[in-house]
Amino acid sequence: MSVQPILDDAVGKKHATAVVPAVSTTKVEHKTIIDGKCYDLTDFMDTHPGGADLLMLAVDRDSSVLFHSYHRRLGYAKQVLAKLPIIPMSEVAYPTPVFGRKDLIRPDSCVLPSPYTSTDPAHLESPLYTELRAGVNAYFKSQGIEGRDASSRGGMYVKSLVLLALTVTAYYLTVFRGLWLFTPFVGLLFAINGLAIQHDASHGAFSANRYINIAAGFMDDLIGGSGLMWRHQHVLAHHAYPNDMEWDSDTFNNYPFLRLNPALPIRWWHKFQHIYILALYSLIGIDYSVNDIVNYVRGYYVHITLHKLRLQDHLLFIGGKLAHFAIVLFIPLYLYPWKYAIFAIYLPLELIGGFYLAALFAVSHNTDDCEYNLPKDAASAPAGTRIPCWAEMQIRTSCNWSCHSTLWMWASGGLNYQIEHHLFPGVAHKHYPALHKVVKAVCAKHKIPYNNYTTFTGIFLAHLSKIKKLGQGEGLKKQA
Repeated sequence: MSVQPILDDAVGKKHATAVVPAVSTTKVEHKTIIDGKCYDLTDFMDTHPGGADLLMLAVDRDSSVLFHSYHRRLGYAKQVLAKLPIIPMSEVAYPTPVFGRKDLIRPDSCVLPSPYTSTDPAHLESPLYTELRAGVNAYFKSQGIEGRDASSRGGMYVKSLVLLALTVTAYYLTVFRGLWLFTPFVGLLFAINGLAIQHDASHGAFSANRYINIAAGFMDDLIGGSGLMWRHQHVLAHHAYPNDMEWDSDTFNNYPFLRLNPALPIRWWHKFQHIYILALYSLIGIDYSVNDIVNYVRGYYVHITLHKLRLQDHLLFIGGKLAHFAIVLFIPLYLYPWKYAIFAIYLPLELIGGFYLAALFAVSHNTDDCEYNLPKDAASAPAGTRIPCWAEMQIRTSCNWSCHSTLWMWASGGLNYQIEHHLFPGVAHKHYPALHKVVKAVCAKHKIPYNNYTTFTGIFLAHLSKIKKLGQGEGLKKQA
């Protein structure tokens, strides 16, 4: 096996040697495809800097989007990738895709090789994304965050501990002291924990320590969701292709109750969806706590097959569900008559928290400024249509709000910087205000719309207006 000197072009430091990849000859337990090549991940699971949980999402899938979007220092990431054993593509067998919706059957974008990623890596590694990366890396260099051991993850422990202390205190006053007026506040704090702690952890951004990320990700399980299911739903099924009718489950999973994409058929009740959507938003917490179990049992989330579950996945999922129902239901039922436990604690907590979560996630991709179903390749585009690169697609389908507000930055876990989050999901949200300046400047230079509302009220009203238009069969904004 030959070796050669290498240079990390992302950080400008030489490292000793890089092993030219060998063809895998051992039993392959974990494999992935990146830019048309299949790599053996088996021996990399325990040493992957982002932890095994994130790497498991790549197993038996085309993970080109994950690879490019989670490594802002792409040069260094490619050097690490080059050391992994390669599996000849002729020996690669794909698992049979599983579909969660018979009325919306589509190929599993993360199991089958996608033409968007496999045959055209330039779609991902575009001049625009390269320029954005360079600007972002220059910011981190100016902050002294560079080199192999530096990380753009973490740095939010104090805020998180304060948030946890507030949550525990509010829960104690509500459940153990009977001050039920605090119940809506508990639901709100549960939701903020999900946004400000769990959301970063699910992207591997809460901490550079994989074990701290696992612990922070478990917050999703405690508040009613599942870290395991959220990684499949959010990281795989949404982030790669937002607002795409074929790939983004967030845009079609609620159909036929909601029409959130102009490519979906219209039903008569959709003309009222801007009214009843508020009630559905409130039910998202209860929906997650139940449907996660259904998805766990059947082994897939909508059109995304779950990765092979490890012992820790089973333990965390089952333990998390038991812990959640103990916190919000079993303990209140033990302490109080059932009607008080249900109507004074459980339901207000779930409905308030659910509405807050759903509203903050939904507004950032569903306004007149956001675009839908952008063409991914020449085969899917009308003649003469310009095909945006992956980075431009992320920008055009997302919308920011209240970027001046420290309070919203804290209370939304950085979701108000949705564009920056989609471009650099592996970066801790505390850096988004700085990245905002970089991305906005690059967008202005290339005349790409940078969608931004000055207040949450503004984007929420725009969101309801868009939902009403979609319910009436309108709302598709043509690409500029």
